[in-house]
Amino acid sequence: MNPFDLRWLWGAIRGRSLTLALVFLLTMIGLSAPDLIRGGLAPLDLSWWTLWLAPALVIWVMMRLEPVLVPSEKLRRWLALGVIMVALAVVFVLPRLMPEQTPVTVGHAGAPVTCPTV
Repeated sequence: MNPFDLRWLWGAIRGRSLTLALVFLLTMIGLSAPDLIRGGLAPLDLSWWTLWLAPALVIWVMMRLEPVLVPSEKLRRWLALGVIMVALAVVFVLPRLMPEQTPVTVGHAGAPVTCPTV
């Protein structure tokens, strides 16, 4: 999988790949799929190059196992589109639901400093 080739993203958005839709969801919420995979492999004390190649291999294997795990093409497409819609909803709706935070104001020398309450 070429990381600079955006066809994988287009395939996920069109609903062709559930794995890539999950990678898209993780990206939208600010997580990195390769970092999560590396975190799971770190206790195994593998070499540095293995920790860099393993995430690509795991994602590739997951893509290849999709037809085995979810044999229905129609169900896979609906699941992938659902995951992408959830990702977009999280990105656009969640920030609007969070309360406004008061900014920290730093005054001049000797002036009081206001901080947000916890």
